[in-house]
Amino acid sequence: MKKIIFLISFIMLGINSFGLDKKAEMKKLILKIREESPKDFIIIPQNGTGIYFKENEEIDEDMLDAVDGITQESLFYGYPKYNSKTPFEEKNNLLKNLKILRSLDKVIMVVNYTDSRYGIWKSKNLTKDNNFLNYCPKDREVTEIEDKISFKNNKDITHLSDAKNFLYLLNPEKYRHKAQYLDILSQTEYDVLIIDSYFKGIKLTLEDINKLKNKPQGGKRLVISYFSVGEAEKYRKYWKDEWNEKLPNWISHVNENWKGAYIVRYWSKEWNKIIEDMLRSHIKYGFDGVFLDTIDTYQSFEEGE
Repeated sequence: MKKIIFLISFIMLGINSFGLDKKAEMKKLILKIREESPKDFIIIPQNGTGIYFKENEEIDEDMLDAVDGITQESLFYGYPKYNSKTPFEEKNNLLKNLKILRSLDKVIMVVNYTDSRYGIWKSKNLTKDNNFLNYCPKDREVTEIEDKISFKNNKDITHLSDAKNFLYLLNPEKYRHKAQYLDILSQTEYDVLIIDSYFKGIKLTLEDINKLKNKPQGGKRLVISYFSVGEAEKYRKYWKDEWNEKLPNWISHVNENWKGAYIVRYWSKEWNKIIEDMLRSHIKYGFDGVFLDTIDTYQSFEEGE
């Protein structure tokens, strides 16, 4: 009987979600985050550049106004794997959208996955040519800090458009303890730090974040918190033990490419409530903005259908 009830629930959930415009639902979520954030709070979505365009390829002004910058992974290096040169067609498709968005005064931040000397040199030059910012992580999991900074800047960074460089560090597992991690971060000379709001399960405090906002060479910088909006992560505080036995209906399936990550039906009320709670936490603890990852989840749903 339980199996029958579960099957009926699963079928009804599929029927109720099949007719949804998945791209439009992701837009709604991002616009909601914008509406519920302070006026000067910075929003930087990653990937999924098609979301800023309508079906007729016109710019979606509402979406463009909602964000301060756009991050793109593997524009020149890192697709389909670390250190590989991104195929010509894939690169050009991405570059076309990014150039348009840059011409509309949006900051474009590019993460190229390479540690080869030539790859780093080439990535820096190509991003410079297009007036983008560039960062090359030392590994695919983004666990270490790249200490060679291009375009060092002593000025105060009060807006994202002031930045000449950025650090992208999502997984601080290689650092032994929080004090060491914060000390190393505070000594970096980057204009923008994109980091997780936790260190190995320990929440970074308001005092921690304020410490990171001062560059050692002088001037203020921005500290941005990682925020996944298209996937639930098993290692987050919101994850409930019972979900390990049975996933809730609003979780679609496991992400085979990232351990502990699950694709969510991001239009669900349950996930929206989690998003609201996380956003309030990022604001409360002093972050200057959020880095919205996995917005391109809408593409995987569209392809699946």
